[in-house]
Amino acid sequence: MNCCEHCDATEEVFGPEKARRDLKRYLNKGPDKTTEIMLRSIRRARLNEVQLLDIGGGIGVLHHELFKDTINRAVHVDASSAFIDIAQEQDLEHGRGAQVDYIHGDVVDLSSSMPASQIVTLDRVICCYPDWENLVKVTANKANMLYVFSIPRDRWFVKIVISIENAFRRIKGDAFRAFVHSSDELHGLLDQLGWQQLSIEGTLSWEVYTYTK
Repeated sequence: MNCCEHCDATEEVFGPEKARRDLKRYLNKGPDKTTEIMLRSIRRARLNEVQLLDIGGGIGVLHHELFKDTINRAVHVDASSAFIDIAQEQDLEHGRGAQVDYIHGDVVDLSSSMPASQIVTLDRVICCYPDWENLVKVTANKANMLYVFSIPRDRWFVKIVISIENAFRRIKGDAFRAFVHSSDELHGLLDQLGWQQLSIEGTLSWEVYTYTK
């Protein structure tokens, strides 16, 4: 599957119904666990009045939360128009419409239209992209200070679960696929790009990495 086909599948899977469910869960329970870890890691850097570039931003939880104490602008990129619509609704409701730019589509194809930012985040995004090397190169080169992302743990039990999920998608005719990319290769690439690892945190199935230059 090429990345264009995968983005089309992403648009279909991450539609209005799922966007509304995610918003309801966020309003009732707050950020997901990996998002909470990312927020803590970013806040430890004690940045203020900076810009966030959130790749695969979903309903905008990261920028909604970071507007409280860290950022004054955000660029929200997502392959799902439904998720962008929900994020924008929330920003307008809280009077932040003028502080957020929204970009819809494949992040690699759109790289020239994305601004460099002090913080770049990818929460559960790398695992949803077939060509992870180009994704990481493009997005890491947009970060001036922090590069923060979450990925599935590169472990056998996680690979089994994702393989089963992909098998069910194949049976249903769903073209979307998830991936457990090699964490060693990913970190090797970031090292080549001049990034230094600050922290590793996570859950049973996910790891959150924070890098700086």
